[in-house]
Amino acid sequence: MIIKQQPLVSIIMPVYNTGNIITNTLDSILSQSYTNFELIIVDDGSTDTSGHICSTYAAKDKRIRLIRQQNKGICKARNVGIQLAKGKYLAFCDHDDIYHTSLLETTVKYAEDFNLEVIKYSVEIQNEIKGNITYNRHIGKEKRFQYFDNKQIRQEFLHLINTGFCNTIWSAMYNASLFKDGALYFNPCYKHGGEDFDLNIRLYPNVKSLGILQDVLYIHYLRNTLSTSAKFYDDVLQHSQKELYSINNLLSNGIPINKKEYTLYCSEKITSILSYAVMMGKDRMQITQLLNNLFTFINWNNTIPMPVGREYLKGWVLILLRHRLFGVLSALFYFYKMKK
Repeated sequence: MIIKQQPLVSIIMPVYNTGNIITNTLDSILSQSYTNFELIIVDDGSTDTSGHICSTYAAKDKRIRLIRQQNKGICKARNVGIQLAKGKYLAFCDHDDIYHTSLLETTVKYAEDFNLEVIKYSVEIQNEIKGNITYNRHIGKEKRFQYFDNKQIRQEFLHLINTGFCNTIWSAMYNASLFKDGALYFNPCYKHGGEDFDLNIRLYPNVKSLGILQDVLYIHYLRNTLSTSAKFYDDVLQHSQKELYSINNLLSNGIPINKKEYTLYCSEKITSILSYAVMMGKDRMQITQLLNNLFTFINWNNTIPMPVGREYLKGWVLILLRHRLFGVLSALFYFYKMKK
């Protein structure tokens, strides 16, 4: 009788100044019901107790590979993990998040049974900033599991983006060949978020088989002290504009164009960019200039004139942009800032 060897999973986790919180993360990974994994910890120049805690755990569990480097940022830390990974599959974990006990067992089973290159699962989000809990689930909610081939992925790509599908790397397990064969890495230009979206929109159009699982297998925490998304940075505005360009580039290279989904994406993206600019304290002149820049990134032939329903107000953002009424929009968002 031939006994099938369980595939190795490489879990990649950058660590930087997370303090004692990391013990909960490490315990959740090391207590997985599926045991054939390696945990690659990349200590990205921590100056607190994080490095010592990781060393203590690594001394007790041979599945941990601890790498130390000077602080280079999360993208370069993850890239080091990808280069060193020995597993058939890659999984990611933030240094303050939690794996459900069955995460690896469940994802490996589906990946092997259905020959999946990516298995996406649902996430519980605990927002310590707002004090609430939400759940991040994706399309196919009526079924526990759905399978997509490459044609279906490309057809649904804009809809997947609009559901937040590409926003995170830690909500999926990937076949390592997607990274190794395609030399796919995180872009180190991203310093304050957005790196996961940038990588995923380069990855998913080439995925041949995708599984979407509704099981909640991961807990993500939003904390004031650790999350870069809780702060404001100018480069976030620059990268958000780049996203619009990247999406248009994908559409011009064979991704089917769903005008409704494209319009919803543009309206959501522009609204979020302008809101972010307001929260940063940008003045009316700066916001007007930002609007001028955004105008050049939209392919108006792919939009529809009037989104309806709950996207109606966001649709007006596109309408005002279409007619180049930048003054109206900048005044609107500046007034919003004053009201806040």
